Amino acid sequence: MATLKYKGWSQPAHDVLVLDGMSIGNGVSAPFSDTLRVVRQTTDSLQLRRGSMDITYTRG
Repeated sequence: MATLKYKGWSQPAHDVLVLDGMSIGNGVSAPFSDTLRVVRQTTDSLQLRRGSMDITYTRG
């Protein structure tokens, strides 16, 4: 099973977040980029969407 090691991010548009890193696993490492849409952002949460999947991060 691969492990994703994030190296950086960029925001090319106000509603787009691009995460960059390395996929490490099974003896092979490869760079990757993951593009997500910013659905909602508040001071305590960030809601992202990739395809039909929503991911919500909240401040603990």
